[in-house]
Amino acid sequence: MSWHTGGAVELRRRRLLGALALGGVAWGAGVGSSRVRGAVQGGGKPQYQGDAANTGYSPDECPPTANLQQAWEIAPEELQGTQTTLAAADGNLYACGYHRSSLICVAPTTGTIRWRLQTGYADSDFNAVSYPAVGGGTVYCGVSEPWPDSRPSVHGLVYTLNASDGSERWRAGTGRGPAYPTLDGDSLYVGSQGALYVLATADGSGRWNHVPSDSDAFIGPPAVDGGTVYYTTDRGRLYALDTGGGSQRWASGVGAISAPSVVDGTVYVGRSGGVRALDAADGSGVWSASTAGPVGTRPPSPMERCSRSPSDRGTGRPATAC
Repeated sequence: MSWHTGGAVELRRRRLLGALALGGVAWGAGVGSSRVRGAVQGGGKPQYQGDAANTGYSPDECPPTANLQQAWEIAPEELQGTQTTLAAADGNLYACGYHRSSLICVAPTTGTIRWRLQTGYADSDFNAVSYPAVGGGTVYCGVSEPWPDSRPSVHGLVYTLNASDGSERWRAGTGRGPAYPTLDGDSLYVGSQGALYVLATADGSGRWNHVPSDSDAFIGPPAVDGGTVYYTTDRGRLYALDTGGGSQRWASGVGAISAPSVVDGTVYVGRSGGVRALDAADGSGVWSASTAGPVGTRPPSPMERCSRSPSDRGTGRPATAC
C-alpha cells in the first residue's frame, strides 16, 4: 500500500495530529465512571461520535472549558456501570451504564430521571447496554444478555424504545456478543460478534448481513457515509461495504484498534502506535503517523471546530481541538 501526501491532505493531517496533542473533554464523550455531570448544550449528540460517520463533530460550538459549575449529578447506583455512554436529542439526555444493563432518560436542565430501561439480567456480569442512538422519536440501544441456557457467553439484542416514555417498540437479536448500533436514515447498522447486521428501523426486520472472513468481533459502532458502511474488527481489518446490499467494496489490514471515522472522503482509524488515513473510495493509503502510545477507544477525526480524537490509553483523556 502506497502512502502519499499533498497540500489539502497535509492540512487535514496537521489538524488531526493537533487534536491528538491537546487535552480536554467534549461534553458528549463517553464517561469513565458512573457519574454524569453537566447539561446538554448546542444541537445535541444523537448517537456515538455525534453522527453516522463517527466524525465527533459539533456544528454549533465547542464545549466550555473554564468557569464550569456543577448543575446536578446522577448517583452511581442509578447507572450501575463502570463506563457510561451518552446521547442527547430532542431535549433529553440518554445515559447507558455499560455493565448491569441500564439506560436512563434524563432532563438535561435538572437531572430528573424521566424513564429507565432495566433488562431482566441486572445482576449478571455478562450484561451490558451501550451506545444509544436517537432519531425520529425513537431510542435504539445495543444490549448484551446471557443466553437463556447455561452457555458461558452472551447474545446481542437491539432494543427500540419510544423516546417520550421508554415503552418498547420492538427488539431484534444480533447473534453473539455485544451489539453496537449506528443509525442512518431508515436503517440501523449493528456490529456484533461475528457479523454486521442491517435492520429496518420501522420493525427490526433484517435487510442484509455481512460476515467478516478474518475475525469474530467488532471494535465499536460502524461508520456510514456516502452509501458505504465501514467497520473494523479485532484482527485490525477495515471493511467497506455497499449499504444497498452489503457487497464488499474493499478491505484492508491496517492494524486498527478503534472504530472508523469518515470525513470528506477519507477514513481514519487508530492503531497501536499511531493513526492511518485511507481513501474512502478504494482503501488506498493517504498518510500514516506515529504516536507515543495507542490510539484507540474512539475514532480519530480531523474536523475543524470541535473535533474529538480517541483517548490515549496512557492518559485516558479524549482530545478536543477547536
